[in-house]
Amino acid sequence: MYVVGLKGSPRKKGSTDFLLTGLLSRLEERGAQTRLIDVCAADIQPCREYKACEKKGFCPISDDMEKEIYGALRKADIIIMASPVFFFRYHRPAQGDGGPLPGFLGQKIPP
Repeated sequence: MYVVGLKGSPRKKGSTDFLLTGLLSRLEERGAQTRLIDVCAADIQPCREYKACEKKGFCPISDDMEKEIYGALRKADIIIMASPVFFFRYHRPAQGDGGPLPGFLGQKIPP
């Protein structure tokens, strides 16, 4: 089993990091292959509504999503999103609005 953890907190060694790394290490102990992706440290450009994801099935924006994150998400059996809550909302990088993740998750991705 391949598990990807998306850390949406800007704080190094904060509560979100502690909980997510703890969960991933427990899963590794049980035989899972895991990967932690620090969403705040990644170069992720906002969606520009080119509509290529809907029409052609891919995002034309060249950033860390294209270079490494989409591949990890496609390969994953389980995706865990961990984020702090600031002022009753998820931290911006972990939110779906304005980013490429909702379009990716809404696509019908061939194996």
